[in-house]
Formats: sequence, structure tokens, C-alpha cells
Amino acid sequence: MTSVEFDGLVIDDSDKSIYGFHLGKLTGWHDAPPSRAKPEDKPQSNGAFPLGKVYRGSRVVSVEGSFTGRTMAETYIACDQMAALCADGEAVELWVFEPYSTRSLTVSLANAPGIPDQLFVPYFTFAFDVVAPDPLKYSARMLLSTGLPVPGGGLRWPLRWPLRFGLGNSSGRVKVLNVGTADSRNIMTVTGGGSTDGFQLIAVGTGQTLTLERAVPDGSTVTFNSRTGRVYLDGSDITRFLTDDDWFVAPAGGSLTVQFLALGEVTGIPILTIEHQAAYW
Repeated sequence: MTSVEFDGLVIDDSDKSIYGFHLGKLTGWHDAPPSRAKPEDKPQSNGAFPLGKVYRGSRVVSVEGSFTGRTMAETYIACDQMAALCADGEAVELWVFEPYSTRSLTVSLANAPGIPDQLFVPYFTFAFDVVAPDPLKYSARMLLSTGLPVPGGGLRWPLRWPLRFGLGNSSGRVKVLNVGTADSRNIMTVTGGGSTDGFQLIAVGTGQTLTLERAVPDGSTVTFNSRTGRVYLDGSDITRFLTDDDWFVAPAGGSLTVQFLALGEVTGIPILTIEHQAAYW
């Protein structure tokens, strides 16, 4: 069974009930995004110039289905629901639930739902298109967290019974596994504490570094958005304070380990949380 959830509306292909919204066709979801290749022919010669690196374009998904109501009144209410989809013009998530996967796109409504002008029976068909500027499909969100590095206490010497171990250590690292088929750009958030000189995030293994050199007050929230390449402090853009801006990704079918460090004196208990979604073409 395949279900679509879009702007609060659930459309499925279930045969458990003849009433409600039913999915008839989903086009463009499983297809690869279109290539943006535009070969330029060689003048007075055969063939074309080499393309170099070829990128992919946005993804367009078409949803077709029907609605069956118990009464005419119920059916007209369903028409109103369809007409109100994305009425504010904001982008929303399109979720597709399939037997072996759950993935989403962030989309805008490209063509408003087409529904009949007048109904004579409690049934109508509909169709609409959405466009996703980011063509990648993402899995459900996973949150992974760590505090700053804390050394372990070890054992006191000479040994006495009962043995007393020091405080547990923390590496200050978060490991992200990307089981998808495309590189995943994550959203990384620092909360719970501040630092007089900022914070640093380092991709272990590659050395790629994000260094934010700016005082962060205790209780503030710093967001490193790898998808946009921007940094925010309590919602305000502070990207200009990045002295190292070598952004990193969780590679397709691989992993990313991020080291969390503080610069200067620390207040509170800073926690790094990485919001990860596996990415798929």
C-alpha cells in the first residue's frame, strides 16, 4: 500500500474502504531527476563540445486520485480541502509511505488541484503537480547528540577497596550513518550553553572545519545549516563570523563523524545535536 501525505491531506491506495481519498497514480516519484545537460554543437564540425560535470534539475511529482463520499455534503467538503492545499504559497513536505520506505520532499504546489466545477454524485477525480527545487528524497529525521569532550577520571593510585573510578569520559563526537544513495547535508544545532569565543565543528578524517568565532550567550541556539551554507544565532544570520567555512556532508552509503569543540570559556552545558536524514535520488 502506498500513501501520500501533503499539507495535512492523506491520500492512499487502500481498498479497506470505498470512502475517502484514494491514490490513483504517482508520477515522477521513482524517476531520477532530469539532467541539466545542454550540449553545444561544434561549429563546422561533427559532434559537440564536452559537457564537463552534468548536474540534475528539480523534481516534479504528479499526484492523481479520486474521492468517494457517503453524502454530497461530505464530498463538497473534500473539494474545499483540495482547493485549500498550499493556499498560503509556502513550501511544505510531501511524504510518501511505501511498504519498504518512508521518504519526503520539500515542495511547492506547481499546478492547483483540478476538480470538477459541479458534482452530481458524491465522487470526483483530482490531479495536481508539485515541484521540489531540491530533488533529493529524505528519510525520517534522526537526532544525534553529544556534549563537549570530557576526559575520563581513571583509577586512583594506590588502589584501595572499594575501587573508585573517575567521571565517565565523553569524546565530544557524533557519528552519522547515511544509508542513502546521495550525499546528505545535515542541520547541526548547539543549545544548552555558550562560549566566550564561539564553537568549532570538525569532520574527523577529512579535517573539514566550521569555525564560528563569536561570543555565544548561555541559553542561545546556534544553527549550522549545511543545506544552505548559513549559520544562525537565535534566528539571526551570523554567517559572516565563520572564519573557517569548509562545509562537510555525510557521504552516500558512508558515515560522517563530527568533533564538537568550544573556543574560550564555556558557560552552561553546550550540546551539539545533528538532525540527520538519509538522502536518496
